[in-house]
Amino acid sequence: MQLTDFKVLSFDCYGTLIDWESGIAAAYAPLVARSGKSLTRDQILETHARHEADQEVQTPSMIYSELLGVVSARVAREWGVQTGADDASRFGASVADWPAFVDSAGALQYLKKFYKLVILSNVDRASFAASNKRLDVEFDYIFTAQDIGSYKPDQRNFDYLIAKLAADGIDATVWAVRVISPPDPVMLADAAAHGLVVTMEDGIRVGGAGTFLADAMRGLTEIDHPLPPVCVLGVPPRYIPQGKPDGILAELGLDGPGIAAAVTEALATERDRLQMS
Repeated sequence: MQLTDFKVLSFDCYGTLIDWESGIAAAYAPLVARSGKSLTRDQILETHARHEADQEVQTPSMIYSELLGVVSARVAREWGVQTGADDASRFGASVADWPAFVDSAGALQYLKKFYKLVILSNVDRASFAASNKRLDVEFDYIFTAQDIGSYKPDQRNFDYLIAKLAADGIDATVWAVRVISPPDPVMLADAAAHGLVVTMEDGIRVGGAGTFLADAMRGLTEIDHPLPPVCVLGVPPRYIPQGKPDGILAELGLDGPGIAAAVTEALATERDRLQMS
């Protein structure tokens, strides 16, 4: 197995490469001031996320910049603030002001040497074009909610990504694991057929879904070829000091660049093992 056997890395972008939380919080600052409320950053983000998720379900074909304006108006009503079309338009255009994480551009430029880079994001084309200037890399594929006509977590978005890559001869498989016991035999067989399996969870990685999947794969008896390595990513079993979610994820290597680095290391380890065997 060579590092270059793996061709594609896909990114969500907002919250992964672009600091969505800081951007949203800054965009709401004028509205919070007008409301006269004492709101924490987490309260602002939680209120926005609740309205945004609902609006995406209600209007899956609305482009993201317009949807942001609608969501900001909903939040304003909840906070008792009168707003107009100009306020909604300004908020919708704020995506261009959202900052990139400090390590995003450098990590992407490094990964570009080895992989095709793909964006699959709940955004519109114009908004992403503005964000892309901050990332300073040329993506091989950019798939937006505007292109697909729906918002993640709709399975349609992931199917669109896979179909587009498959049309170019690039195979990828995404499994959203909802139940780990008993293990899905189709999922296990599919995982065993790949060159690398990566599991990601927001809980403790030891004894979690990734560990269970790796153990279940080792129990397969009908496989006549070596099993792929399993890279289990998740929260380590140790005390985690309090902090902002994005900071904690970055510290644990569970943000976008951290996950990419872990996958790259897993591939390099397997490459070295095969060269020595």
